[in-house]
Amino acid sequence: MSIISSLVALSFIVRPVVVACGSSMHKRSTQQVKRPNRLLREAPPTCGSRCLARFIRVKAGYDLIFDINGKYFLLKMYVSSLIGNGLQVINIFTVYICEMPFAVTTALTVALVVEIMINTWATFHIDSQLIRDRQMLLDVISDIFFLSFPLLYAKIGYDMPRQVFTVLQLTVIPSLSLLSKANDIWTDMFRVDVQRVSGLGRRRHRSSIMHTVALTSVMKKQLKHFPRWQRLIFTAFNMMMILFFVVWVLIQVATQPTNATCNRLYTEEIWKACAIPVPFCNHPFVAKCDCSALLIQNYSQPQLPNSFGNMSSLTLLYVDGGR
Repeated sequence: MSIISSLVALSFIVRPVVVACGSSMHKRSTQQVKRPNRLLREAPPTCGSRCLARFIRVKAGYDLIFDINGKYFLLKMYVSSLIGNGLQVINIFTVYICEMPFAVTTALTVALVVEIMINTWATFHIDSQLIRDRQMLLDVISDIFFLSFPLLYAKIGYDMPRQVFTVLQLTVIPSLSLLSKANDIWTDMFRVDVQRVSGLGRRRHRSSIMHTVALTSVMKKQLKHFPRWQRLIFTAFNMMMILFFVVWVLIQVATQPTNATCNRLYTEEIWKACAIPVPFCNHPFVAKCDCSALLIQNYSQPQLPNSFGNMSSLTLLYVDGGR
């Protein structure tokens, strides 16, 4: 992931240099062509130049279809959003409810539902580049939040150990999605700046270039290749996820065990030391008195109760002092 991020950042530096050098070489070649007595000889193409030319053609074909101004970019954006939301559903049921308290998990679920609702609304109102770019910005913020918050919560709050697969599950797809969107946004900004400093956009502001006829036609082309039946499919998936999460949260609120129940099972001293109660870790619809992080200070008993073995989700146990 570090290598991929570095390559994306390096491309942000290299592309302006390539454009600048290309413009300079074009000017020199134009001056040489104007000289009638100078012979211009082209060197035979090497293997590297042929591979580079082939890569450029493939990249141009991809940009024509899936670039930020490509005809299928809206479809790509919604598929990426659907995959990201699906991953968060998996993370909620496999990681969040086993590492975070009920209130924090519920807050993350509400945040995801709000994002899905905004995306659903934008599906039938995405009639301009402004709305499209705002939705991309929302996706970027969502990727950053769901990438960083679960990692920081467990690490900074309790320094909880994590399995390698769990870390990969939390980071790989959101990181790739974030890098892809950053590349799309930067490419669009770079293209606008090139137009602004070239003859087409000279002495024009960025905001005025964003409303040119060419970019308006690009948006119409993207909307043409993102028909209503595709929007209905994405809306149906989003509505099912919203309905599912609403029902699930209501079930959690109604069935989570009380402190009195857990005190009778583990004793009040132990359950009071539970820093991260996770009642739905083993079963998302059946609640039990379970704990992920137990921090006991000056325990008054010489041994833990027999019921302590019921804490099947325990990841961190810290006992400081006592008998």
